[in-house]
Amino acid sequence: MTPQPETVDAVIQAIGAVVYPRVLRGAAAGSALAGDLALDSMDLVCLGGELEDAFGIQLSDQDLPDCDTVADVALAVERLGASWPHPVPTGG
Repeated sequence: MTPQPETVDAVIQAIGAVVYPRVLRGAAAGSALAGDLALDSMDLVCLGGELEDAFGIQLSDQDLPDCDTVADVALAVERLGASWPHPVPTGG
């Protein structure tokens, strides 16, 4: 199964909020979270919060540790009911 490109882009943007932007150069659906993007377990916790805010979803403790790539994260987000286009927070 392949995630929607817009979801992949939004996940990469959320990862950018957690890691240094230079790490994201060349990031794509197949990028490995640990290997290519150097995310550790604490980064995954922070990423979970970013994704929950961005997509209005609730992640369990098991959702992200089972993900190896950006595409895996995007599929988990979609599986949890997030759809594109997702509502943009209005800040209020």
